[in-house]
Amino acid sequence: MAQEAVPIKRGSEMRAKNLLIETFVIGVLLLSGVQGVSAVSVSDISKQLICSCGCGMVVNDCYCDLAKEWRTRIEGMLSEGLSRSEIISAFVDEYGDGVKATPAKSGLELVIWLAPVAVSVVGTVVIYRYAKNKAPIPTREIGYPIRERTDEKPEIDSSEPDVEDDYEELFYEEYRKYKKKE
Repeated sequence: MAQEAVPIKRGSEMRAKNLLIETFVIGVLLLSGVQGVSAVSVSDISKQLICSCGCGMVVNDCYCDLAKEWRTRIEGMLSEGLSRSEIISAFVDEYGDGVKATPAKSGLELVIWLAPVAVSVVGTVVIYRYAKNKAPIPTREIGYPIRERTDEKPEIDSSEPDVEDDYEELFYEEYRKYKKKE
């Protein structure tokens, strides 16, 4: 009986296979839930809280004793294993919603943030429509000469047309245009 010859793998093929296996193993280990990469720091949480000393700064930037105390408390809470949202909730429960650096994106807070934008948009549309429908300024001049100001009472010249007649004519012209639109 003759034995079949088993082909010997070359070195580059073995290295490629080993590299593929190593990459797969490292990928599985990284995706298995190692939390070191996405750990929450004291700085991350203290940037989301406003110091209640009255300065209006976030706790991360404030250098008062209260902010230092809060950072120490946050560090202790993190070492106890509390999450970011649990720590922020604890501060909100103790000091109220005023300690959050960013308002909640739901309920009344959302309405308060969106109302000025909505009013601006609606106001712009209303002003645009009003200006669009407003009668245009007449392009022709009313045929009266400009007179210099004097203290004398002007004489009424019957040859000049009456001002009211010109305005009445403009009124009826605009009125006819308006009726045609309807």
